[in-house]
Amino acid sequence: MPERTVLIIDDDESLLRMLRTAFQRYKFRVLHASDGAHGLELARQNIGKIDLAMLSVELPTGNGFLVCKEFKQDPELKPIPVILTSRKATDADFEKHRKLKVRADDYLHKPFTDEELFQKVGNVIGFALSADEYTQLEAKVHDFLEERGRLEAEIREKADRISQLETELAQLKKESKAAKGKSDEGDELRATVERLERELKEADGDAQKARSEAEKAAAALDEANAALKDAKAAHAEAEAAHAAQRDEFAEEQKAHRELLEELRQEREQLKTEQDRHQKTKSTLDETRIELKDLKERVKGLEKDRERFAELEKRYAELEAEKERLDANAAALQATVGELERAGGVAASELQRLILDWKDQSEKVPGLEQDKSRLEDELEAAVATQTELRQRLRERLQKALAELD
Repeated sequence: MPERTVLIIDDDESLLRMLRTAFQRYKFRVLHASDGAHGLELARQNIGKIDLAMLSVELPTGNGFLVCKEFKQDPELKPIPVILTSRKATDADFEKHRKLKVRADDYLHKPFTDEELFQKVGNVIGFALSADEYTQLEAKVHDFLEERGRLEAEIREKADRISQLETELAQLKKESKAAKGKSDEGDELRATVERLERELKEADGDAQKARSEAEKAAAALDEANAALKDAKAAHAEAEAAHAAQRDEFAEEQKAHRELLEELRQEREQLKTEQDRHQKTKSTLDETRIELKDLKERVKGLEKDRERFAELEKRYAELEAEKERLDANAAALQATVGELERAGGVAASELQRLILDWKDQSEKVPGLEQDKSRLEDELEAAVATQTELRQRLRERLQKALAELD
């Protein structure tokens, strides 16, 4: 049987010695780790070489349940069968763990005997023979059968020889009785009888020895047949267990593929969401830029509004000034009218006075000075009237210019 490998993850030194001795008796190579991290490291370093993992629930760091989860979730470590052992876990604890997807292949309470241990080991990995071992065992059975046939033929040959010797002995005894009177012939017959008895005894011993060897060969053959039968039964159980494991692995692979498909769809949805988020982010960035521009424009509008308010205020002031100027213009127009009327009246009166003066000058001598004075007053009044009109025109033009 080829050497197989067991990985023991346990910090109990006494139990380790017992397990090492027991597994080495069955030609197992033993790897040992005292904690979960080291055990996982050893398992990954020996991918494809480990046939069984004996994992304790009680470990110095962490616990065996979590390490078992690591084994069953790692695609490279998942094919390694795991037997969980514990001093503290109850049957209920183990039963709960059996219902998980990351369950162990079997469970064992400490302390346990070699018989209990290898019953679990046989259930998990079996002790099936390889094709070469089957061939070797069948060759041994064939050799046993040939040896049995040879021994049986030899036994039959010895039995025939014994029968022949017995017949010859009986004949010689008869001849011995018939030849009692002849001493020389009697002595010769007695010697022959003794020789035949010795040969018979030797043949009987050889036959007994052949029977014993035949019985041993038959027992060995029975043992070989029993071993072959047990090996075939174990092989059938292992094949059934492997078939069940293959079916379970196929189901888990199917579930894994379905999970991968779900993850792929979720990843696509996430990518779509990310693209949409990116577009939304770009839109938000553009909106922020537009909002910033709008804020700048609002600030400009606020300034324009303030300026407009100032312009409105200025316009109101100008309107008020216009009304005031209009009122002043109206007052000036009235004043000009009054002045014009007063000037007209004064001119008319002056003309009248001049005429009266002329009339009187003709009548009253010495009024030249009054005439000259009145003429000077008339010219001054006309100049004043002209100046007032010019000033009114300038103020009106200035007011109109301010209104424009």
